[in-house]
Amino acid sequence: MLSSFLITALLSTQLSGRILLAVESHGEAWYVNPVDHLRYSLGSPDDAWNLMRGLALGISNANLARPLPTELSGRILLAVEDHGKAFYVNPLTMKLYYLGRPADAFRIMSELGLGITNVDLSKIPSSNIVPLPSSLSSPSPVVLFTSQAPFGEWSDPRQQDGCEEASVFMAVKWALSQTFTPDEAKTAIIGMSDWEKITFGSFMDTSIDDTADRLLRQYLNFTNFEVKKNIGPADIRAELALGRVVIIPIDGTKLNNSNFTDGGPLRHMLVVTGFDEASSEFITNDPGTRMGEGYRYSSSTIASALRDYPSGDHSQITSLPTAFIAVRKK
Repeated sequence: MLSSFLITALLSTQLSGRILLAVESHGEAWYVNPVDHLRYSLGSPDDAWNLMRGLALGISNANLARPLPTELSGRILLAVEDHGKAFYVNPLTMKLYYLGRPADAFRIMSELGLGITNVDLSKIPSSNIVPLPSSLSSPSPVVLFTSQAPFGEWSDPRQQDGCEEASVFMAVKWALSQTFTPDEAKTAIIGMSDWEKITFGSFMDTSIDDTADRLLRQYLNFTNFEVKKNIGPADIRAELALGRVVIIPIDGTKLNNSNFTDGGPLRHMLVVTGFDEASSEFITNDPGTRMGEGYRYSSSTIASALRDYPSGDHSQITSLPTAFIAVRKK
């Protein structure tokens, strides 16, 4: 016989993202949040509107126009580049429903509702606490930090130019839920650089594609990532809202980081771990300085600095698309 706990878990998962109508309680409407599998009362149209925005996930226009991944099934999405318009993803069809005004949203949610008895409804835990919209405040996951020169040995060219190696090392350790020491970080950065030198003839300035293929896929045997091109700050925020961390190539001279020497590197890579809506700042682990843990850059600064660069020893930078690597938990 299944335990009551298992029955609850199965029912919450089965109805994840659905709108439920309590047919024995005057059709009271509930939303089962796919993130925490708790049910939230939709109440009045205004209550439903506030709740939906509170549980929403930010998404860029480009990602909204693409076929939606199944992980967004049942989610409420906010178009962060289009005045925060709200959409509901029907988990049965993956079709988008524009929620419009509070009354329209309440009507649509009710029309898509599934009837449920009070007994079954009671098996799904409820909550009255609405979290902040993930589109507005993306919490910074715990990503351990290392400088690309963990012990300040900047004279070693493998560490001086080790921002790509340090960035993927931090991201993968986070994805695998593993910790590391400064010694382990230094060994990994040097090990990747030496392997690149032997295998490809150089460890200098690795492009986003080569960082993904050489360092992540080949050297670290890690595949839980996706490379995206022609991106902007809103795309980074959308990935963060999905619980990922983002590796970005940039022009370091445009970061105006006072900890950099000589104005900063023209070719640089760092890890974005969160976004603070209140200050409109990206939270990063910037390996280019020992002060880089949780370092904040404004959204406008990141927008101006985003730029890929070619692999090789300070190869000429031509017109290259903006890009990033989105890393997922394994």
